[in-house]
Parts: sequence; structure tokens; C-alpha cells
Amino acid sequence: LALRNDDIDYIAWSVPPVFVQELANEPGVALQQSPQPGFFYLAYNMRRQSFGYDDSGNDTGKPLRRAITHCIDKETIVQRILLNFGIAGKGPVSSLSEWFNDSIPRYNYDPEKAKRILADAGYKVKQGDILLSAEEAVAAAGYDYSTSDGPNYWVNPDGTEIGSGPDGVIEILAPEANYDPSKKQTTPAIMIAAQLRDIGIYAEAVVMDFGSILAMIGTDPYTTPEDHDFDMYTLGWRISSKPAEYLYNLFHSSQADNGHNYPGYQN
Repeated sequence: LALRNDDIDYIAWSVPPVFVQELANEPGVALQQSPQPGFFYLAYNMRRQSFGYDDSGNDTGKPLRRAITHCIDKETIVQRILLNFGIAGKGPVSSLSEWFNDSIPRYNYDPEKAKRILADAGYKVKQGDILLSAEEAVAAAGYDYSTSDGPNYWVNPDGTEIGSGPDGVIEILAPEANYDPSKKQTTPAIMIAAQLRDIGIYAEAVVMDFGSILAMIGTDPYTTPEDHDFDMYTLGWRISSKPAEYLYNLFHSSQADNGHNYPGYQN
């Protein structure tokens, strides 16, 4: 708005997609478009057994993560939030990059498949005080998970709650809109949480300031494992290096305790 009113001459940042067409038609205003090799992502706290590893290092959370991936309609997120000024991600290396590997696995939007993954892995459905078996969970896959009696939702195979929030809700931390208005970072977390609840994965977006999220995911170099106080979060990376460098920083096991591997991925 300041640009249109001649209060400023130049914006060195992305403008919200909703304003692009309007500015394109504004006399005296020129737009420049360039690809951004970074990405926005959803991360899990893999130090918690629900989402990652047990005390023996077994990846017990893999079925849940796979199921969640099939619940996320990335194309719709790009269409509704970025107005198609973006690309649905296929991995942490941009599909516009010379380093992109087109043969990596794809996880299409398939909520029914997500339910089958959970049931096949032994997850149960909690209806009030009743736990349904895997077979019963399959039969209840089309059940209305938002009844007046309260949520009916998936729990771990041992019957424990998946999330750490009240009544086992999975809390997805998301920055406030002023963190990056052009990307509306708050909205994807809200959309993802709604898509998860559609199949009975009990999740809610928790919106907070950017600094608080950094503190909870453990960005301080003196962080201890107990300081990683979250279930899941959404943030973004702006990439300025080659994949060999940033993939090491983001995913290598040695970076899980005090590096940029905030989810705690170990391999």
C-alpha cells in the first residue's frame, strides 16, 4: 500500500500473492519474479516415540508420519495460499534445481490410504473410553470423528495418546502471520490440522511468535534433548548453498543435538 501511495520506491521482499495482479495493473509499478529455491515444511519431534524413536532407537513413528503425509493436500495449499505462485514440494531439493532427483518416492494425497496405514500398523481408534482394535478401526475408518460426544481419534498401538497436548491432541506450532505475510505461514498449519482431523488424527494448530517457536524447537546451541518441547511445527528455509551442505546441516545425525537438525532425525 505504501508503494502504491508513493511513500516508498522499492520492496526488497516478496509481496503477498493476493496483491500481485493488482500491482501488475498499477501504473508506474514494475514487478520482478524469480524462483526461490527454499521450501516450507512440516517437522516432527522424533525424540518422542509417537513421532520417531523408542528407547532402543527403533523408528516406531514411521507409520504415523507416512499416514500424515498422505493426509496433506499440498496442491490445494499452493493454490489457496500462494495462488499458484509456488510449487508443491517433492523433497528438500527444489524441482527447479540441477540437483533435483525425480526418482524420489512420492506420497500422494490419499486419506483412505492413511487410514489403512494406521490400521495395518496396529494403531487403534479411541471412542470415548473404548479402544477399537485394528480390524474395528478399519471398519470405523469412515466414522464421523467429530461427534457431539467429543473427538473419536487414533491412538498409538499400545493405547497411549499420540500428542502431548490436552486429551492427546497433536500440537502443530505455527508462526504468526507477521513472520512472513507473503507466505501466510499460519494458514498451512491450520489447513493441515483440519485435514488430519478429517481422518481422526487429533491435531490442532498452535499459533505463536517466531521467537517462541525457535526456543521450543531447540535452536540454542546449548540446548539439551529435554529442551526440544514440541510435537510438530511448520517453518521455512531459504536456501543459499548447494545440497551437500544444507542437507548435511538439516538431516545429518550429528546435527540432531546442537545443530539445525531440530526434528532429531537419526539414520
